[in-house]
Amino acid sequence: MNYRFSLFFVSVFLIPLLACSQEFKVGFGIVSNEEKFNNSYIQIDALAIYEGNLRNSDARLMPYVQYAHSFGSRFKGTIEAQYYKSYASIFATTPIEGFPIDSKKVISYVSRNLELPIGGSLNLFGFNLLKFNLIAGIVPVFSFSSSPHFDKIPDGIDWTQEVVDALNAVETISKKYHTNYLYGFSLEYWRLGLAFTRNHNFSSISNDYRLYGKSYSFERKTISNRITLYYTLFRNNK
Repeated sequence: MNYRFSLFFVSVFLIPLLACSQEFKVGFGIVSNEEKFNNSYIQIDALAIYEGNLRNSDARLMPYVQYAHSFGSRFKGTIEAQYYKSYASIFATTPIEGFPIDSKKVISYVSRNLELPIGGSLNLFGFNLLKFNLIAGIVPVFSFSSSPHFDKIPDGIDWTQEVVDALNAVETISKKYHTNYLYGFSLEYWRLGLAFTRNHNFSSISNDYRLYGKSYSFERKTISNRITLYYTLFRNNK
């Protein structure tokens, strides 16, 4: 699946579905406990490039909206939109002559992620206004990344042109589109709801790392938890 197919799918199939949506929900989520599973260690002569912070416990706010349409008494098709920022730190390490510890330099970049989960909700059981649902879906993700750029070699005895080039090349790994999948559950009472989901990447969320005209595999994958509190603004029971 590529981003052109996703846009076509949204415009041709999903927009008419939204027009007859039976529920509209708004809320905020928290993205937390992001774990990174990487094959992103590169050795180029004496230079090593790799990603740090393989576990990020910082919580990030995620605005959220959802459209839902009922198919029978227990199943709903859902379309969502949510936005959050993610961060990555890439290190460049080189040996320093005369010192037992290598020089380590880091550059961080931010990704602004627009997620469009497409899935469903199955009501397992309910009691009066209380409902317990299982949820799952496929998540197209559009990511817009930016990172600092060094125009010259910073002051310092352990800065070199090679290190500067290695850090500037981090911008080559940014990937504009990838796909996730999610699963979890939600608990609803009247118009209020609380959802917990576990989000995985289908494949690497980065491109290859390119330096001096050569490409190096820089696979990056993440798993994260999402907790979302939402409110149903509109509900059509017809």
